[in-house]
Amino acid sequence: MPSLTQEKKLKPVLMISAIIFGGFTFVASVHAQSVPFTTAAFSDVPKTSANFAAIDYLREQNIVRGYTDGSFKPTNLIRRSEFVMLATNPFLLDPITKEDCIAAHVAASGSTVFFSDVPRDIWYATPVCIAKVRNVLDGYPDGTFRGADFISFVEASKILANVFIGTDRKDTDPETWYKSYVQWLSDQKVIPTSIRSLSQKLTRGEMAEMIWRLKTDTRNKASASVATIAKK
Repeated sequence: MPSLTQEKKLKPVLMISAIIFGGFTFVASVHAQSVPFTTAAFSDVPKTSANFAAIDYLREQNIVRGYTDGSFKPTNLIRRSEFVMLATNPFLLDPITKEDCIAAHVAASGSTVFFSDVPRDIWYATPVCIAKVRNVLDGYPDGTFRGADFISFVEASKILANVFIGTDRKDTDPETWYKSYVQWLSDQKVIPTSIRSLSQKLTRGEMAEMIWRLKTDTRNKASASVATIAKK
């Protein structure tokens, strides 16, 4: 698990293609209408689910399409690469550029894209490229991005705060780099009550809940706060 002090700067980036990861599809295209729409509600997200409204909203907007068996698997954890791709969908951010980022900014002889663990042919290489070129993220001190790692609540908080605020809310203390992001989300009342610690890994249901509340300005649901989240 990455420590809270390791995470470097993360901001919004543009998603420019549709991806399928572990059977779960995130719509990430400026031509999203060409991707088949999931017309039925997900089989494992009943209307009684705490995250039903959020997940169904993203489904109706064709942002997520779930698994081939019709499920969404809301309790599954979400990876850093998946979250960065999803959070930067044009539905949430205006398109940034149509250029081929890798061709324009990465040496033709290079086998990786800015980070030692991001091969240029991996499905999230272009979004990572755009994010780096735009000074959106720095990755980890060892030069890695760690896209396969499950994202923590504080990592997701920084991305979401930057997506919806549009600025990097830096904290002068490297030990508490996450403080201003978490505080902002707490003030907005968008943190699911299932979040109990800063280092907690985020589920797909929690991801949908936070994005839905921010996108639709929903502030009347029970939410966790800085005071209720353990500092670990």
